[in-house]
Amino acid sequence: MIWGNYAFFAPAMYEMQQQASSGYSVTIGTNSVAWLWSMINNAACDYYDYCADLQIPGPPSDLRIWNMRVSGGWGGSAPMAHHISLNINSLMDFLTFFYSGVRYQSWSIALSLCMPDVFILLNDTYISRWGVYETVFHELAHTSHYRQVGDSYWWNYVNHVIGNFGYGDGSEALAGYCGVGEMWGNFFGYHCGIVKFGGNFTPSQKDYDWYKPGFLMDLHDVEGFTEAQIFSCLTSGIHSITALRDELISKFPLKTNQINSHYENYFH
Repeated sequence: MIWGNYAFFAPAMYEMQQQASSGYSVTIGTNSVAWLWSMINNAACDYYDYCADLQIPGPPSDLRIWNMRVSGGWGGSAPMAHHISLNINSLMDFLTFFYSGVRYQSWSIALSLCMPDVFILLNDTYISRWGVYETVFHELAHTSHYRQVGDSYWWNYVNHVIGNFGYGDGSEALAGYCGVGEMWGNFFGYHCGIVKFGGNFTPSQKDYDWYKPGFLMDLHDVEGFTEAQIFSCLTSGIHSITALRDELISKFPLKTNQINSHYENYFH
């Protein structure tokens, strides 16, 4: 389900009034909220199709995406708040971060029923079709990862981001959860964008931030690892980049030298 600016009060719906049954009678411009909602919906549909084609688990059921048009920048996040908050004992701490003043469990449970799994925040000037698709692909890549690793793993991931107001520098206690998650999100998100629009991974995408998603990008492009082979290593016990390397070697020992070489290239 996609929510608009009014969140759980209303799904993203756009009244186009009565139209002809054939032909094109309305042009939806990029300044229309209908354009953005349509792009998000279409990108999500494409993501499900790519997951099926590439043998990657899709997002969990009852996924809730909250789209907001904001006056500032743009971005997204996948805290999986709806799913996590229904199952984690740390519900109060999680909700208090988003809703200051929440102190009673009954209120927290009520709020948890209204929380989204994915936020997509885009401003009125952000009208790049590639940008919208890539943002959606990236965040939905996280939802597939969540589906495989579960609540406790994701709580540590979210806790790291909350505690560091972002990704940190990789030295923090829970940084490995974030590093593995963002490496996968960047790799698979951009990969889905390339499938949709063409192109190749760029140097800036490969070298992005301290977790260097180019490690997975090169394993895919240079060494021929499939998306499913990489994803198979993203289990709940893999919460550091070193552990991810070791798991890749364990599963694919014939490519030990290649894995180590690409790892050293990015994390020497």
